[in-house]
Amino acid sequence: HTHTHKCREELSLIHHKAAKRESRFAEEKLRLELENSALQNMLDENMATIGGLQRQLEMEGEDRAGALGRAEDRWRAECGELQLKYDRLQEASSRRCAELAREVWELRALTKHAS
Repeated sequence: HTHTHKCREELSLIHHKAAKRESRFAEEKLRLELENSALQNMLDENMATIGGLQRQLEMEGEDRAGALGRAEDRWRAECGELQLKYDRLQEASSRRCAELAREVWELRALTKHAS
């Protein structure tokens, strides 16, 4: 009788310990799920931030590329203008050289004529 009673007490104690352990396990599981969820939210926010930064960088890149393109266009236009000025100067210089050559030739002809 007492042996059975003792067995029952031990069994009851084991059940009690098991129930306590299960409840601790449930609490721990809930805590971990909450932590996991918080971490997932942080991760999502970070990914969104990274996405935003990437878009910003792409836009800045496009802006820079645009600015470089415009600078190149300006530079090409300036080069074109300089080329035109140079060509005009060359033409004027050639004309002037031809005029001087003609004048020299005329002077020579006159001096020959005079002597």
